[in-house]
Amino acid sequence: NGTRFRLSISKLNGVGVNSFNETNQVTPTPFHSQTVVVIDDDSEALEAITTLLQSWQMRVVSLSSFQEALEWADSCSQAPSLIISDFDLGEGDHNGTTLLSALQARFGGSVPAMIISGTSKHEALEQIENSGYPLLQKPVKPAKLRAMINSLLIDQTNPTS
Repeated sequence: NGTRFRLSISKLNGVGVNSFNETNQVTPTPFHSQTVVVIDDDSEALEAITTLLQSWQMRVVSLSSFQEALEWADSCSQAPSLIISDFDLGEGDHNGTTLLSALQARFGGSVPAMIISGTSKHEALEQIENSGYPLLQKPVKPAKLRAMINSLLIDQTNPTS
């Protein structure tokens, strides 16, 4: 009982798996060296999104609470490239939209930002919509997250387009 996997790797024109070596270079992604701040009180979700963003060669600052994010912003000398916050941070009136507003105030309102959430509550969805921040519903699909990040970062670098 359980799940079975079968992995088949065949040679291609005499080239085996061992042909990839240290001299092969990793091509930088469009997100290479971008700094993204991720805030989520769910440690498993935070770790998953952090790992995904790091695989895209982004520098990730992972924070788990509203207060931790504010403290980080106070000690930060440079604005991040992007901020991603969960909506429900488990802190009463403090949620992702209020956090993003507070962080925007600290960074001069110029940082692209988005909300991720698993909520289906009408009031919460209305608050997110009224905030103007784009929303991705959990579970977040990597392709949708990548497209959203790409869109936000392109809009930041090409504000007239």
